[in-house]
Amino acid sequence: MTSRFPLSSVVVLIGANIVPVLGVLFLDWRVFPILLLYSLENIVIGFYNVLRMLVVPCNLKELRAHSEGIHNKRGLILFFCLHYGMFTGIHLLLVIVFFGLGFLDEQLAGPPGGGPSGPRPLETVQLSWIGVAVACLLVSHGVSYVQNFIRKREYKRVDAKKLFFQPYARVIVLHLTIILGVFAVMVLGTSLVALILFVVLKIVADVIGHLRERKKFRKPAPQTT
Repeated sequence: MTSRFPLSSVVVLIGANIVPVLGVLFLDWRVFPILLLYSLENIVIGFYNVLRMLVVPCNLKELRAHSEGIHNKRGLILFFCLHYGMFTGIHLLLVIVFFGLGFLDEQLAGPPGGGPSGPRPLETVQLSWIGVAVACLLVSHGVSYVQNFIRKREYKRVDAKKLFFQPYARVIVLHLTIILGVFAVMVLGTSLVALILFVVLKIVADVIGHLRERKKFRKPAPQTT
């Protein structure tokens, strides 16, 4: 009997999340590059959720009864893109304003010894490496999409309306973990130990969220019409 534990997607997920550790150790990353990466991951999560919504069934009777102005799955997907897009856009903007423009303590957001007269966090981020990290997250979420959602036929056990809300639960847990991590960095300073602890907290939250999602998607979906 094949194990239900999604080993391959968990391994790839952990591997993708190791990239910020390498950034801390070798690229002088501090809080802002890590937060920027995690904010961009919200977009990756939304992208794959749209792909999921495209292939799952949709209970049109229930949708029309509870969603005023939305009459089909296409309308639900467009509304998700608008609603989730505003959510992720505002979050990304806040991260850039408060951490990337130097409005917060430079010791927290910038490179060691940067000081008020030193370079601001936005000027110290290697965007090419952020791009590499985002690409790794795209691969990680893509592996989960193919291995679990398609090959293990999770798409048969969930409907589009339920998927509309799915990313928010994961993102909220992620944000709470980030808040806890930033608080730890504020207390401990931008030491390597504090920053790596920050990343480890996020990895643990990601793995737990991933496994809960797999368990949730093993339940049968409501009947569609």
